[in-house]
Amino acid sequence: MVVISRRLKKEKLYDVKLINQVHDSVILDAPSKDVERACELVYNVFNELPKLIENYFGFEFNVPLTGECAYGDNWNSLTKWEPQQHKGVLHV
Repeated sequence: MVVISRRLKKEKLYDVKLINQVHDSVILDAPSKDVERACELVYNVFNELPKLIENYFGFEFNVPLTGECAYGDNWNSLTKWEPQQHKGVLHV
């Protein structure tokens, strides 16, 4: 969550707020105009976790991890975000 928070600031996504973490999920509140950029940012952070763990803690982390993103007004109306459909939105 710390990495996501720092990257949101770096990318000037000031209206995107980290709300909560539930198990291995991160919940954000974002205006419609920022949803695509926020999804790509979170997706990239989760997929970079092995490298980030190695950089922060100094040991190799050889477990493949993947991230995914879904957006919607509530848990019942989530739409899965697909990175291949949104190339070039944000590169972090």
